[in-house]
Amino acid sequence: MLVMTYCNLFTGPSIVIATLLLLWLYLPYSNYLLAAYIAWVSYDNMSRKIPTYNRISQSWRNSRFYQLFRDYFPIRLLKADRSTEFDPAHNYLFCYHPHGVQSAGAFSFASNATGFDETFPGLQASVQTLGINFKIPATRENLIALGVGDASKACLTYALAHKPGSSVVLVTGGAAESMYAHPGNSKVVLKERVGFVKVACRAGAKLVPVWGFGENNLYENLAVKSQTLRKWQRRVQRVLSFAPLIVAGRGVFSYSGGLIPHRRPITIVVGAPIDCGPAEQEPSQERIDRVHAEYKAAVFKLFNRFKDIYDPKAEPVSYTHL
Repeated sequence: MLVMTYCNLFTGPSIVIATLLLLWLYLPYSNYLLAAYIAWVSYDNMSRKIPTYNRISQSWRNSRFYQLFRDYFPIRLLKADRSTEFDPAHNYLFCYHPHGVQSAGAFSFASNATGFDETFPGLQASVQTLGINFKIPATRENLIALGVGDASKACLTYALAHKPGSSVVLVTGGAAESMYAHPGNSKVVLKERVGFVKVACRAGAKLVPVWGFGENNLYENLAVKSQTLRKWQRRVQRVLSFAPLIVAGRGVFSYSGGLIPHRRPITIVVGAPIDCGPAEQEPSQERIDRVHAEYKAAVFKLFNRFKDIYDPKAEPVSYTHL
């Protein structure tokens, strides 16, 4: 529970800030230490490349900490077909659906707790998150040690060209899709979203459909039936780049009414890679549309194949543009 409280985006930053505030109040020379840390973070954020491969800690990726995170739900990772091979000579863009409230399943790719290194030998995956997370003290060091990126165009381009086998895990629906997170909901923002396809075509990377069955079951969305709240959330999301969600999970000592996710299983199923063709700086719209259509069909097929096994109460998958 302690691990989940720290990793949880609702409670984790508050814990970090409260701890730093106590240190600032009671630690000698804390003003100087705080000033030095802020100066270092400012310089580091401007000078380093993202993801920062030379600062990835394999011992941290394989630590007991993330095994406890995995076991909390628990989370499982598997291929749709065991015989499907992922050639480490290629680069892959793993596209995770659905976003859920916090994308716990997607974040699990950053460590080796679910056996990513053994399932996909030779691949190195950089999970993408909002850039604002790199401004939170302590959290940024954690993300850097895991090789996490900031989901920017520059970051995706760099990660997919870093070396053979260098890959990216991207939650393509983004903040807009998080507003649909609710138990049983299978609506994903994919209808007209083609930016990730363009990135893959430019890099010559292969697209990989991924579905986290159970991701949307971790929280109840209290705004899902209110059009007024949804409109307000969209307006704020356009300004801040993330959606102000109104959700209910569980508490530390209670099973309802808190901000910690419910302990409900997530089964991540990875589909077969889709070949986007050779790298091309300016892929034609025809090529982008063709790959996008093929990708949507692959997601639909993957969901329908495993839905009754891993999330039988889920609604049929549907695509939206909002």
